[in-house]
Amino acid sequence: MAEATLSATGPYLFAPDEWRRFERLQDAAKLVRYGYDCYAYAMVAGGFIDCVAEAGLGPYDIEPLVPIIEGAGGTVTDWEGKPKRGGGQALALGDPTLLDEALRLLAP
Repeated sequence: MAEATLSATGPYLFAPDEWRRFERLQDAAKLVRYGYDCYAYAMVAGGFIDCVAEAGLGPYDIEPLVPIIEGAGGTVTDWEGKPKRGGGQALALGDPTLLDEALRLLAP
């Protein structure tokens, strides 16, 4: 994560506990950018950024993006590492080797 670019729509979307968890991920990343929304996931699939972590998503916000990111060689899970289904928390990574570290940082 020390060389990773991380994105989230905005800090206001996280509940207080989620924000504390996201902060650990944010602090470990090289660069953090807010505000890309859906475009951030396209940038993960294209290899332009490394990670998107979000919460409070509807199923329509994330489910259509899962096959795109996975088809490009990335991975999409919830914050516990389970395959992403439905809304809630999402973690998208272009490089699946970052998954264990990202999940450790997002752990409660």
